[in-house]
Amino acid sequence: MKKIKMQNANQMTLEEVFEQFVAATAAKGVKVKTLSTYKQHFKAISKRLNPETPIVIVKETSQNPKRITFL
Repeated sequence: MKKIKMQNANQMTLEEVFEQFVAATAAKGVKVKTLSTYKQHFKAISKRLNPETPIVIVKETSQNPKRITFL
């Protein structure tokens, strides 16, 4: 699967990036059940990681997974 390229991704929140991912995935013809599962997983993750977190912070901390902290 090709990587999704986003412009100004460093200024986006985790939630905005997720919504773009879902839209791009839906455009590829993925089943509704799959999209629903993705949304359920994001909701679960959002309980520990604020969806308004700038994606740049997630990128920086994901370079060393032991350093990721939940808000």
